[in-house]
Order: sequence, then C-alpha cells, then structure tokens
Amino acid sequence: MVRVYEWEKTNHSDLELRILEARAKSGDAEANCAMADFYMRGRYHFLKNTQKAMRYLDEAMGRRYPQSFFLYAEWLMDPTLNEKIEYNKAVKFYERSADLGFGRGMARVGEAFLRGWGVEINYIAAESWLIKSNSLEARQPLLDLADLVEKEENRHEDAIRLREIALSYVKNP
Repeated sequence: MVRVYEWEKTNHSDLELRILEARAKSGDAEANCAMADFYMRGRYHFLKNTQKAMRYLDEAMGRRYPQSFFLYAEWLMDPTLNEKIEYNKAVKFYERSADLGFGRGMARVGEAFLRGWGVEINYIAAESWLIKSNSLEARQPLLDLADLVEKEENRHEDAIRLREIALSYVKNP
C-alpha cells in the first residue's frame, strides 16, 4: 500500500480541513506540513501566504519531522513556485530528510546524483541512495540508471540487477 500524506491528498472535506488545522495548532508535524503546503500553494480555502506556510513548516522542522525537510525541498524544485530552481539548497534539504530516514528523501538524493541536481553526477552514489531508499519514488530513477550503465558502461548484469530492484519497490515509506 502506498502511503499518502495529508499534504499530498487532493480531496479533503471541510471537516477534515478543520481537524487538520486543529491538529497543526496542537503541534502535529504531519498536519503542520499539510497546512504549510495549503498556504504555500493557495489550496482549498487557504489564500497563498508564504509566511504562514513557512511558520507551519518551521514548526514541523523543529520537531525533526523528515517529511518537512522533503516538502521544503520539493517547493524549492517546483517551477510553479520559483522562477529559478535552487538545486543546491534543495539537495541539502533532501539530505536532511534522508538522514532522518525518509525513503523518498533518499530517493531524491539518489536522483540528484543521477541527474546532477546541485551535485556532480555520480552513478555509484546515485545507486547507493536509490537502493537504500527502498521507495517507489526511486523506481524510475533506478530504471534510468540501469539504462545508463548498460548503454554507457556496457554493464549488462548490473543493469539487469538494477531493473529487478526497481521493479521490487511496491511501497512508499
């Protein structure tokens, strides 16, 4: 089963939104992330307000909630929120999320090494992070890496192994 966080859901009822607001005010880190994203993107009845969004997200970051660092990095990488993508800064926040054990953060760090987002391209580091993530988020980057090692480095067995690992990811920690 794929985990969907409150900030990812697209169909909150009015009652669910009121409950999320109350949870956020009481310090629930996942609710803080949801409210932060709603304000950052102007979703539901929440007008876009970057300062409110950052206050909610800072609260979750203060609790060392891994998804809060991931969410901030996602904002930094989102061209609808930024005129210029801040790859270096985003990777640092993905790394914080990864260091706290969030699989999707690990997958994004691996993808950064694969694609050269704010870091030097490094297929070994990419492979390590993508495999460590054990995340559905790592599936496509692993498949892309398999294609690269097969075409550029003629490593057929490694490509097969990477494809098998990628296809084994069925959850999203």
